[in-house]
Amino acid sequence: MLPVALEAAKSDDLTTKAISKVAQAAQTHMTIEKFDALVIHEGEMGGWLVDLLLRDMPPGVPTVLGTPVQHPYRTRQEAQNTALDLLIGIVKLVQTNTQPPAPPTFEFYDCDFPIRPEAIEMLFASGFAESDYTSAHALERLREIDVQLFPNGFTLDRYDHLSEDARLRLVAVFHMAAARGIFRFPPPEAKPPKS
Repeated sequence: MLPVALEAAKSDDLTTKAISKVAQAAQTHMTIEKFDALVIHEGEMGGWLVDLLLRDMPPGVPTVLGTPVQHPYRTRQEAQNTALDLLIGIVKLVQTNTQPPAPPTFEFYDCDFPIRPEAIEMLFASGFAESDYTSAHALERLREIDVQLFPNGFTLDRYDHLSEDARLRLVAVFHMAAARGIFRFPPPEAKPPKS
């Protein structure tokens, strides 16, 4: 599909834009050479998802772009039919990118917090990759710290009133989650496809 997508992306009729800060951070680091695979797979609640897997991305930057988990396609054929459109859109993003690399971010309740790639590199240098700390552990830790620090719900005002120690703990949890490929909390809720 890549040759077809490269040709189709030359059209001036097509405009695409990365909306979230997480997607913007990935966009500024992407090149065609970093495309690894286009995968069509079943969603957790049924339906089908289309994802582009990326390789050699810097620490703290997503390695998967694609269908939002909460909006799966009803059938595999529908996903296959839109896979090329997704690839064309991402190719166009890569080709029109003139921005310097954006810092990676962690999205916490729709607020973006900067992620320091060097902190994630230090995690891996200390043996984090071989640890038993999985993405499931990262999500559980995010839930725990959310309840501990924001028992009445997160707001920026409540964040501003946290102690320095509490802020550092929260940011450390963000970095550990990002190291396991989680870049937002709460995670998108998987929903069954619309009938």
